[in-house]
Amino acid sequence: MKTTNLIYAALGSLLIAGPALAQSQMEMKDRQDRMERPRGGDSMGEMERERGGNSDRPWVPGQNRDGRFADNMRGERVAVQDWLKEAQEAVRQGNFGRANEFLERAATRMLSRGTEASRAGEAMESRSLRHINDAREALRHRDRREAMRQIDMALSAG
Repeated sequence: MKTTNLIYAALGSLLIAGPALAQSQMEMKDRQDRMERPRGGDSMGEMERERGGNSDRPWVPGQNRDGRFADNMRGERVAVQDWLKEAQEAVRQGNFGRANEFLERAATRMLSRGTEASRAGEAMESRSLRHINDAREALRHRDRREAMRQIDMALSAG
């Protein structure tokens, strides 16, 4: 009888402790991921590292996080102006990675336009698109003032 009770107690303990152990392992992995974060600590730092070509495989949790944030914030049909305003706010908050994500989405929205088949091979020419690209370059250099200026110019041109 004592042996049976002891076995049941051990099994009960495992059932209770199992999820807690799994949780602590996940927390350790998250902590390790944060410690291995690339220079810059955000998606902009990740992009710098990737441009340097010193990585065997892409490791971009910051870019993935910023993308998920943008996906979850709005519906599918967001206007270019809305993405630019979101980018402005992200720059104000100092979140350059998120601002870059919003600028990428604004540029994608502009490039995802309908056009006649005879003109499909022509490059799109737009002052707004040029300013968006210049704003992204300013973010890459962590130049907040120039990024804001370019976003403002994209908003007024569009």
